[in-house]
Amino acid sequence: MKVKIMDDTFANWFVGFTDGEGSFQVLINTNKSSRHGFFVEVRFSIGLHSRDAETLKKINEQMKVGEIVARNLKHSRLRGIGSQDQVHYIVRGYADCCVIRDFFRKNPLQTTKRRNFDLWSQVLAIIGLKQHRGIKGILEISKLRDQMEVKTRNYRYRSYEWFKSHFGLGELKC
Repeated sequence: MKVKIMDDTFANWFVGFTDGEGSFQVLINTNKSSRHGFFVEVRFSIGLHSRDAETLKKINEQMKVGEIVARNLKHSRLRGIGSQDQVHYIVRGYADCCVIRDFFRKNPLQTTKRRNFDLWSQVLAIIGLKQHRGIKGILEISKLRDQMEVKTRNYRYRSYEWFKSHFGLGELKC
């Protein structure tokens, strides 16, 4: 992969902005076509009011990965997000998330958000080794995800204990 030289001013600004507004996410969704019935998705996102869409477009231009997704007022209320039109910068998929990971390894986060980043990076490593395709990998990922600080967990959230029970496993050391 060709490394792009990035402006230090942007890099410093983006670290601070992510410390305040960024989110590192690990989702484990059902997928009937996988061996164990689950699919792991890693994401990095920043959500803002729609009037600040240009800020997210500039981030997208600099990072060269991800997409800008608009969410209207009705969608936001239905999802319990809030009462405003929102726009999100979303990076998903292993390769694109590795770009984000590499950026924050070179330009470390300064707040407690760094812990979520470190856990998220460990999940990326598991995916990179293709271990997420097995039950042990799903359990490892769910255990890491349980340690991440999040504002709310949606109704579909399944914990490490849930997965352990689902797979019929007692005491297990990951």
